[in-house]
Amino acid sequence: MIEEAIGLFALPPREFVAERNRLAKLLKSGGRTDDSALVSSLERPKLGEYALNRLAHEHGPIIDRLVEAIDIAADAQAAAIGGDASSLREATMELRAATRSAVDSAVLLLNGDGANGEGQRDEIVGLIRKFVGSGDTDPLRIGVVGASAVEGGDDFFRGAPDVPSGTAARPNVAQPTAAHLKVTVKKTPPPPPVGPSPADRARKIQLERHVRDAQAQVERAQRSVAEATEQLTQAQRKVDDRLEVLHARESSVAEAQASLAVFRRDWPER
Repeated sequence: MIEEAIGLFALPPREFVAERNRLAKLLKSGGRTDDSALVSSLERPKLGEYALNRLAHEHGPIIDRLVEAIDIAADAQAAAIGGDASSLREATMELRAATRSAVDSAVLLLNGDGANGEGQRDEIVGLIRKFVGSGDTDPLRIGVVGASAVEGGDDFFRGAPDVPSGTAARPNVAQPTAAHLKVTVKKTPPPPPVGPSPADRARKIQLERHVRDAQAQVERAQRSVAEATEQLTQAQRKVDDRLEVLHARESSVAEAQASLAVFRRDWPER
């Protein structure tokens, strides 16, 4: 995903296509045909996807909490499978709380846009379940949900997230206020961003992947060097063995030549 396209996913769905086409045309005129084709292929996010994307762009800490909870829950379940379930209950409770916070906030954002946010609650929960199941939370963190299909979603981490339906506010759930949402809808200047922007987050993820790839390449190179060193050691052993055989045969030839010389001396040819 190119950085210029990330902002598309924070736009209301009704504005997405026109802005996507404008960006694709701009990239093509700049000679970036591959990027233009990529942008042209992007599909308009659904309402639930758009709501999660806006959270990432405008309320990053809510999404950061959710992504962290997903990662911690996955680690806790892996540990439980290995026999240590000490952190599973706490991780599950935090995942549920982080999910409720994200879902409620996304519903409020849609309501602030004049959409039926409550009607999208199940869809939003389903999207989060897919991220929980797949473990690939990069689109959620960056705010490009809907840019590509989310694989997985088989509820591998069972029992979470469990979000009951209903419009009643839930206690102890961090969410943007209705007043703030009205300000956002009126497109007044937004408050200073909290934390890195989605583009910065995308860059961070790319750098992290680059570091992981580079480390993997170093490890492969180290294994290759170790294998080559072992092969060299074995080859050196073979060379030493063959040299020993050669020296033995050279000694045998020298002894035979010496015996022949004595024989010729004692029995000269006439």
